[in-house]
Amino acid sequence: MEKNVRICWLLDFYGEFLTDKQRSLLDMHYNEDLSLGEIAERAGITRQGVHDGLRRGAETLERCEERLGLMGKYLTVRSCLDGLNEFMKDRAELSAAETEELKARLRLAAAIWEGSNGL
Repeated sequence: MEKNVRICWLLDFYGEFLTDKQRSLLDMHYNEDLSLGEIAERAGITRQGVHDGLRRGAETLERCEERLGLMGKYLTVRSCLDGLNEFMKDRAELSAAETEELKARLRLAAAIWEGSNGL
């Protein structure tokens, strides 16, 4: 996953763990696509201050994902469900084997989600 996209996802999952300033800096840089200079002007700090805030914020988000793994579990469950959606396309009736395949995929998605304590 591209770094910018990853940080955007992590910000969605763990943004509340950041300081207001860090969250704001990361939002401006990764979601609004502003340069360090533009952010510095808006925030009233130096470009170095913006750089440091972005680095610390991104490190905090990565630590949250390392410890909690919610984004990884979410993406895995989403992939399972996307696979189920593809599997079910254009199937009016299911054979016994297809029904068992569907049940197995649903059990896998549920097990992954339950492993995350439903968060």
